[in-house]
Amino acid sequence: MKRLFFFLICFTLLVASCNERKKPKETKKLFPVVQNGKWGYIDNTGKIIIDLEECEWAYNFYKELAIIKVNNKYGYINKTGECIIAPQFDFAELFSQGLARVKIGNKWGFIDRKGDYICEPHFDGAWAFSEGLAGVQIGKKFGYIDRTGKYAVNPQFDNASDFSEGLASVKIGKKWGYINKNGNFVINPQFDNALPFKEGMAIAVTGGKPGYIDKTGKYVINPIFNNALHFSEGFAFVIINNKIGCIDKSGKYLVEPKYDDARSFSNGYCAVMIGDKWGYINKQGNYVCKPKFDEALNFSEGYAAIKINEKWGYIDTTGNIVIDPQFDAAYYNFSGGLAAVKIGNTVGYIDITGRFIWSYTSE
Repeated sequence: MKRLFFFLICFTLLVASCNERKKPKETKKLFPVVQNGKWGYIDNTGKIIIDLEECEWAYNFYKELAIIKVNNKYGYINKTGECIIAPQFDFAELFSQGLARVKIGNKWGFIDRKGDYICEPHFDGAWAFSEGLAGVQIGKKFGYIDRTGKYAVNPQFDNASDFSEGLASVKIGKKWGYINKNGNFVINPQFDNALPFKEGMAIAVTGGKPGYIDKTGKYVINPIFNNALHFSEGFAFVIINNKIGCIDKSGKYLVEPKYDDARSFSNGYCAVMIGDKWGYINKQGNYVCKPKFDEALNFSEGYAAIKINEKWGYIDTTGNIVIDPQFDAAYYNFSGGLAAVKIGNTVGYIDITGRFIWSYTSE
């Protein structure tokens, strides 16, 4: 039964982003299900679209392909259920920019959507492609390869991150800086830690304090915080004296530090906690729903999961409860019109009315 619960969490976590120049139109969203040990996929009406006979695990579709596990090996199927890339890998990741990293033994390589290697497994570590390059590790050094599998930047760094907005943070010795795609330093190593750029700014740590820098390496928001999060939809949460506040890109507080916890902005709203209760604020810093929930998740497709008296339900963006709290678990918010929940021994997917579209009850 634990495996059944876990897959509902897993499928929501297997959503990644990529920056391909051409984004092919995706077909109807499918959802993985398992019943009596047998895996398959349903559509948002609950109709079984794919019935997998021999499958130990099936993951969520992304870019028209899904990872499956057969006889402890990983491969890929399409939305007709056809096995496009036979299970043969010891581990496999989602495709990003048309390529996927796969593992044989303890080495990583990359394949294309036909299953052909663009780079045989020989890396000690590998990361998904981002902006045309992928981070790789040989021994204790990190570098980057291009989409042909050739080195764009030779392994030479002591640590490295993905490229984001044209730059990647890398570590030499004990200091972090930023390089461009030619491997040249744009911002020399000088920070105790440095994270990828998001919305034109990056978190950089000096003297144990994080602040925000621009692409010249200049602090535009000084390192004065105890902790800081990336900007999301124009705002970022920061921590001072164990309280969380929200700033804009000028460093001005949207809300002074007063929250005990907070999530990032999503769909224009953000869940925040004061004391032991959660509520939601908008981008003006005003409450759209005052703290009254025991737990609260981000908004997705206009709805957010909330918890009251140990039961989960859903609210809309006005804060009105649209699905009464009744579930023992809400594994994530709505995606493709459905949300994964658990009530008693029953797990499954509900629609926006709270009706089970598909469910399975264990004995």
